[in-house]
Amino acid sequence: MPKLDPTTIPIPDWTTIGELRKQKGSGGRWQQRWRFLDDPPRKVRTTSSGTTNKRTAAKVITQRINAAIRKELTKNDPQVKRALTTLEELIDQYEDSLLAQGNSPKHATQTTNRITRMVNECEWKHADDIDKLQIESWLSKFKVLDSTKQRKVKASAQTRVHFASAIKAFCRWMTTHDKIDKDPFYGMNAKPNGDIPVTFTRRAFTKTEFTKLLKNARASEECFRDLTGTDRALIYEIARETGLRAHELSTITPAGCKLDKAPYLITIDCTISKRRKYDRLEIKQRHATKLKRYINSLQDHDRDEPIWGNSWWRSAKGMLYTDIQGINAETKKGVIDFHSLRHTRVTNVAESGASLMDTMQICRLSSPTLVARYYHPNDEKRTKLIESIE
Repeated sequence: MPKLDPTTIPIPDWTTIGELRKQKGSGGRWQQRWRFLDDPPRKVRTTSSGTTNKRTAAKVITQRINAAIRKELTKNDPQVKRALTTLEELIDQYEDSLLAQGNSPKHATQTTNRITRMVNECEWKHADDIDKLQIESWLSKFKVLDSTKQRKVKASAQTRVHFASAIKAFCRWMTTHDKIDKDPFYGMNAKPNGDIPVTFTRRAFTKTEFTKLLKNARASEECFRDLTGTDRALIYEIARETGLRAHELSTITPAGCKLDKAPYLITIDCTISKRRKYDRLEIKQRHATKLKRYINSLQDHDRDEPIWGNSWWRSAKGMLYTDIQGINAETKKGVIDFHSLRHTRVTNVAESGASLMDTMQICRLSSPTLVARYYHPNDEKRTKLIESIE
């Protein structure tokens, strides 16, 4: 289908009737009566300017009349309808579609915000304006604000991949729903050169470091976002036991826990889980006992409300760093933060002798590549393993 310029769509001839006059009960807003030349004289229409400024009312009314006529024309011509639909309207529809598919409001908003930024900076108005070469050029020059340096710096490869993936998914959606004839990004690889450079290396906690972390938290009298040291210590334990991310931990509810008898389970809703699946994680009896005792100690707590349901997860790294005294957070092997607890979980499962498939299932990993990313082998154990090989 050839590209159609919305401004070139012919508008039927129309004429105004009388002068501008104030609309009754509208606070002094101006309105204009008009009709199509081909219509009977008695078929008169009225359009409001929405403004009390008479000087600008005539111009606004003309624009509104033309827009209303073009909208009327789209009812009988799909090509005209497609040409008149703006990208702003399509992005709103795409956001509704993401939410209807079970995506979290945060994911839908973040995705559409990225698309909107690219659309605005590339000055696209309609779907046919989207150009692959233009977006590739934009991504290569894309800059973000570095809060530490207080100036704009070139966006990281990971950030550029997020933006490229967002616009690619949006164009696939438009193609599927017949908003455009052909996906302009078909065949484009969102990852530059097929890989993403690592900006920093995260490592797992050692047993000594984790013990020290729990000791510091339990001895702390400082509250972080209404979480006491005892609260934080239990969060760390559950995070290390399950490998759950900070946001996933913040959504655990008493109703979503099965702690009375084996198997002891914690459930995560599919709208919260990063892999968009309903997850049931089995935990050890001693952790189930601690969690059950903690839930019972909460007074007047609704079973459907999150156990740790405030905004602490947005600053999970800062929370952990309040309890990290005496621990070297950055070494040659990498740095530790809250997400390192997930790395610790995968490492512990892998070193327990579990098979690759069991490790993937227990830790909710979709591929061996992710296992390799999260697994941090112990040098001493690796040396003993090499020595034991005949």
